[in-house]
Amino acid sequence: MVAKILTSLNETENQALAQIVAIIDVIGEKAALDCLKEAITTDERGGLLREDGARRTRGGVFFNIVRRRLSAEARTEIFQRLPRRLKKLGKTAHAGGRP
Repeated sequence: MVAKILTSLNETENQALAQIVAIIDVIGEKAALDCLKEAITTDERGGLLREDGARRTRGGVFFNIVRRRLSAEARTEIFQRLPRRLKKLGKTAHAGGRP
């Protein structure tokens, strides 16, 4: 599941990988796939713009959609605390055997 989402979004960074693993843990595989489908459709229809007017990447669209669906607490855990913990531990993220 993680690999499918990473490939579909063309994401290669460890932080994105860790966030996708956390997203699946929080919202589940079905909801994550729903967000992926919505991101692909949105991207194919012209995408979303960032605050600076540039177009978001497909991954940026996905993460934006996920953020809108999460509670404030879940957003903080996935997008703020998790990256800090990974950096503090000095570890690279890995899928942990997830398909």
